[in-house]
Amino acid sequence: MTGLEGIVSVIACLHQSSWNSAEIRRGVLAVRNIGLVSLCILVGLQCTGGYVYAQAPSQAQESFVGCYEVVSLTWNPSTTEESYIPQRFELTDRPSRIKGEMEIRSVPKPVDDAARFSQRLWLWRRNRNKAVVSFGWGLGGFAGTLKPSQATELVGTLKYFCDTIVCGGPSGRIRVRQVECPQ
Repeated sequence: MTGLEGIVSVIACLHQSSWNSAEIRRGVLAVRNIGLVSLCILVGLQCTGGYVYAQAPSQAQESFVGCYEVVSLTWNPSTTEESYIPQRFELTDRPSRIKGEMEIRSVPKPVDDAARFSQRLWLWRRNRNKAVVSFGWGLGGFAGTLKPSQATELVGTLKYFCDTIVCGGPSGRIRVRQVECPQ
């Protein structure tokens, strides 16, 4: 007896008021089996989700891994927000706490704890032949897409984002060049 047949059997027995305990017991067991199978599937999905999260980056993702130096960054409207975007940063191959995202680190690594903490929200991921970057600080930040323009350069636009409906804020055109990572 399948699970659905068990449910129908229990309902039919109750509707007809023929309280045949064997039929009811079979139906209840079928319903219980559906519950156990569903629970096993849910637990299995939860367990494998963690492994997907911790997977190493693909070879395609690795093509963007490395250190970069900002060659130009112009904001519209003109602003001083560029101080939040590091002059040099590294797109790492280390998975972040957010599924599918990798960490961005400033170069050189910051020595103060506050800067290190805020960088935990600097993330990137590959989207086809582009690198989607986010320099966030918790309640907002700058995010955008960088795409290859020359052999060792990426260009793109960074836009301000926040956790409210109306943000406003500047957008910036950025050009970065790949450089040697310090040891």
